[in-house]
Amino acid sequence: MRTIPIPLAQLFFCIFFSLNFALGQQIEQTSLPGYEVKHFTDENGLPQNSVRSIISDSRGYIWLATERGLARFDGNRFLNYDNLGNSFAARSIYGFNLDPQSRKGSVLAMTSNQVWVRIVDGKAAIDSTLRGYPLRRSANVSKARDLHLIESLPDLNEAAVTHYRHGIAAVYPLPAGRHFVYDEQNICYYVNNKVAQLLPFPGRSFFRFFRLGENLYYLDEKLKPTRFAGTGDNNGPEETILTGPLLADANYNLTGQYQIFWNNCSNQTFISTGSRLYELRPSKDGSLVSTLILEGFDFRGKDIKTVFLQSETGRLFFGSQLNGLYILSKKPFRTLVDPSAQSNNVYYGQALIEHNKIATLTGTAFSLDSRSLGAITPLTLIKKHVQWDQYSIIRDRAGTIWSKRRETLFRFNGDGKRILSSWKVPDEIKQLYQSPNGGIWIGTNSLGLYYLDPDKIGAQPHFFAGRQLSNISWMQQQGNEIMWIGTGKGLYKIHLPSKKLSQIKGFFDMYIRSLYIPDNHDEIWVTTYSNGVFLLKNGKLTRFPLDKEQYLSSAHCIIEDSSGYFWITTNKGLFQSRRTDLLSYATKPFDLYYHYYSKIAGFNTNEFNGGCQPCGLKAYGGLISFPSINGLVWFIPERVRPELPNGQMFIDNPDIHDSSFVINSGKILVKSGVPQIILKVSTPYFGEPYNLRISYRIFKGDEPLFEWQPLQENRSISVPFSGGGKYKLVVRKLGGFGVRNYYTMHLDISVSQRYYETWLFKAFVVTLVLLLFYVIMK
Repeated sequence: MRTIPIPLAQLFFCIFFSLNFALGQQIEQTSLPGYEVKHFTDENGLPQNSVRSIISDSRGYIWLATERGLARFDGNRFLNYDNLGNSFAARSIYGFNLDPQSRKGSVLAMTSNQVWVRIVDGKAAIDSTLRGYPLRRSANVSKARDLHLIESLPDLNEAAVTHYRHGIAAVYPLPAGRHFVYDEQNICYYVNNKVAQLLPFPGRSFFRFFRLGENLYYLDEKLKPTRFAGTGDNNGPEETILTGPLLADANYNLTGQYQIFWNNCSNQTFISTGSRLYELRPSKDGSLVSTLILEGFDFRGKDIKTVFLQSETGRLFFGSQLNGLYILSKKPFRTLVDPSAQSNNVYYGQALIEHNKIATLTGTAFSLDSRSLGAITPLTLIKKHVQWDQYSIIRDRAGTIWSKRRETLFRFNGDGKRILSSWKVPDEIKQLYQSPNGGIWIGTNSLGLYYLDPDKIGAQPHFFAGRQLSNISWMQQQGNEIMWIGTGKGLYKIHLPSKKLSQIKGFFDMYIRSLYIPDNHDEIWVTTYSNGVFLLKNGKLTRFPLDKEQYLSSAHCIIEDSSGYFWITTNKGLFQSRRTDLLSYATKPFDLYYHYYSKIAGFNTNEFNGGCQPCGLKAYGGLISFPSINGLVWFIPERVRPELPNGQMFIDNPDIHDSSFVINSGKILVKSGVPQIILKVSTPYFGEPYNLRISYRIFKGDEPLFEWQPLQENRSISVPFSGGGKYKLVVRKLGGFGVRNYYTMHLDISVSQRYYETWLFKAFVVTLVLLLFYVIMK
């Protein structure tokens, strides 16, 4: 029996025609609603544009098989392994394969000239101990048939194998030394290369078999699956069922066509039909369950050949025959706009009306009803009277709506279609606030605080206190006696029974944007326009550190979710922080972790709006709505899973042309006389790059050479040496929420000494000096 793969000439024949088909497709897809789409080619990192297979290794790296070697991706950069040989066949990677020796954390790749490459510990190298193809024997198969190893679908050689199918037997590996072989007549199960079971199954296609878990499945044209147990206890081919939404797919029911995407190393199977992608998973009884995971992607137009799902994040990786790599990350946030407003979707104040709508002062209400989520209702009368003054809105206990325009105060009925009352005050109204007893507080620009009792017939706004207050930006009552007042010049509090006004130290000349005062806690959380976030607790004022680019300096709003996380809007994106971490910092400072979300998470812009009351809205069901200069940003915090940078860190091997040092068993050995080396830090992380906070420090002996230094974007560390000896590199990374939640890497560095640095040379010099002194004295 010959054991060789499909000849290269036939391989080229298949590739040639698939390339010509793909070249006819000129549509470029750079966006998909609800997803961030990244596209990589040989122009921005890939060694070559034909991505044949994609897997993830035990460290979390993504590996790509291409026609010009392997590429390892850590979310930041590609490390290309294209030095596997000088010929096209030596560099061309056919795909990834299960290791028949089942070495932990190891996977194999095979070049087109039948050389095995082992991937382990984040590195790839030719494994010369492995000989032969396909590394699995099949004693019962006719010697007239060639063995063809199939570990992914679609298979690159499908056209050639189909043409020569009577001379082929297909091998489907399982973990732990097991595999199946199909020769168009029988399916044979092997354990450690010995026949364990043979089952008749004639006349089937080689390219409808796939392995999931312990089972081999065959899926026919009608989506009817047959199962073969990888435990060997088969009484015969077991007809099972496929459930889920795939069976009702409109495109499949119209055309009857679908494409299987299977990767044996990742143990994943997908079905695409039209622009939809379904994942198949086995249930406990061996049947298959389909789940819709993507809609709207042009699989055929992009000539997609491989699919990988990062299960912990839901991120999708698509490899194309011609167009490189696509990475699709689902956006956890949704931004709502009024299409009729065109470019005028700038929002400030919001209020919950009619129990299921969010009203804005642009004259638009957005539905919260699950059946019509985001549907728009015009509030024409509010828009007409409020016009540009959108900074404050109230829905009172009676369900009526309050808003303003300069010196005029309006009260509308519950649906905003009728004005109930209007009043004039002698100064520009800046903000409105309803106290717990239902009273309406009116903050002015230069005449202090006014008050109106809406339950009193014929009531008029009257001055209450604080004529020295200017540009009132926020009002909030704490208990029955204290009112906190934020202004453009600082923070104040009023003792309501006595009307005594006090200015809070530490906020002089600061523009207060908003306050958050949680119930049953003596905590005043303060956001400011250019000084960040503060906490006033038990008379102690704490100013929290800013993020690395100081986006938090202009913090607009804090809303706490049900899990104890703060969501803080800024002019440069959205931050998530844990309340208990901030309280711990107020007791004893440490490096705080803020999780950052930018517009790629689903916003139309990074610029959120502030200076309004309320500054954000928490609706029924926990939904949070924040205003921005381009839409309302909606999300349910409990459904947002922050992608934390909690993976390990590694040092990559030096360039093959750099002989100044080697890395051996976790230690770095440096030649004598080398003034410095450059080390590359790698950590698999595919989330928002801004959330990576890595720093390093270098020691000689026990003495640090300098304080902690931030790792630059290129993730390179220059390690200087002052002579030979023992050095240590310490690299640390904030891994997420929590107190001092560091991931730390320690590396010992040994620099060989020059001859004049050795103790033997120094002893010789001392001896020579003493001898010379003795001769002179004698």
